Amino acid sequence: MKQKILLLATAFAGLWGTAQAQTLSVNPITVDAEEQAELCVNIEGATSMTALQFNLALPEGFAFKQNEGNYGIELGAATAGHTLSVSELTSGELLVVLYNMNLNTFKDGTLLTLPLVAGAEAGTSNGALSKVRMATTSAESNALDNVNFSATINAAAFELEVSAVGFATMYLNQNAVIPADAEVYVASEVTETSVVLEAVTGVLPANTGVVVRANQGAYTFTYTNDSASPIANNLFKGTAENAYILPSSGSTAFVLSVVDSEVGMYRAALNGEGKFLNNANKAYLELANNKLGISEDELDTSVGGAQLSKGFSFQFPEATGISGVTTPSTLSNTYYDLQGRKVAQPTRGIYIFNGKKVAF
Repeated sequence: MKQKILLLATAFAGLWGTAQAQTLSVNPITVDAEEQAELCVNIEGATSMTALQFNLALPEGFAFKQNEGNYGIELGAATAGHTLSVSELTSGELLVVLYNMNLNTFKDGTLLTLPLVAGAEAGTSNGALSKVRMATTSAESNALDNVNFSATINAAAFELEVSAVGFATMYLNQNAVIPADAEVYVASEVTETSVVLEAVTGVLPANTGVVVRANQGAYTFTYTNDSASPIANNLFKGTAENAYILPSSGSTAFVLSVVDSEVGMYRAALNGEGKFLNNANKAYLELANNKLGISEDELDTSVGGAQLSKGFSFQFPEATGISGVTTPSTLSNTYYDLQGRKVAQPTRGIYIFNGKKVAF
């Protein structure tokens, strides 16, 4: 096959020269992990062309759906009637040649599509068309620069780990289905002592900071294309990546913690630059100091300064959530020892109950 491609390229060599530029493009690719994607190559320009040749290098994490013949390539409307020849140069790289012995031409539209398969690891990488050459019927040609394109593999789901305290914060940049055995809340307001929570059920909208209440364990939030309206007036913020956050002037940041056996939102520890580290997919609160009744002494920003002894506990709704569905109580009457093991009949000692330490 390689010999055949080289002969075809040689047959058109007399056409390569200089000519009016055409534009090739490749549609950006976004696909869930281990799902099929489609690479689409397009052409735009004023000059009609009769032949095309390029090298195609796949983005990292992608593979050809078919590994023989024409690799599943289908010609588009612009190149209907042309002949396609494909040869693998190296693993993940093809030489593609389009030609027509009757010198039929193409100009605008989709040149071809190629089915790909995404790998299991999420991330964004780049692919490229290189050594692109196109020819006209009048011995004019066009040699183009590399055409780069991006391809993103989305994680199929997010695994949230909930510790023995029974709470975790979370922030996802994709819509996700809330598992039935976890309770998810946004912060609708803050009182003098509490963060007032409002339940979310069904699909959690992307870019929504939340606190999750559940038994200790791992919980799968499956990403979905189902629509979900943004939740207004949610006080929780968050980041999808590890980030050092500088609170706004006159504001204080609070993160999930346990102080004096109380689970709640407590002041974040700041570094020498006045920033705190917010871990990937975690949520936090940022509140204006003049609404908190916090003195300047309490807001000492020295490195390693202690958290506020007074934080904000969680005030839960009685029943219904944002979607109007009653939220189940997954933690009622459940005790855990300090190693996170469920205890049916507590004896003398200290246990975790509904996110708080209790003594028997």
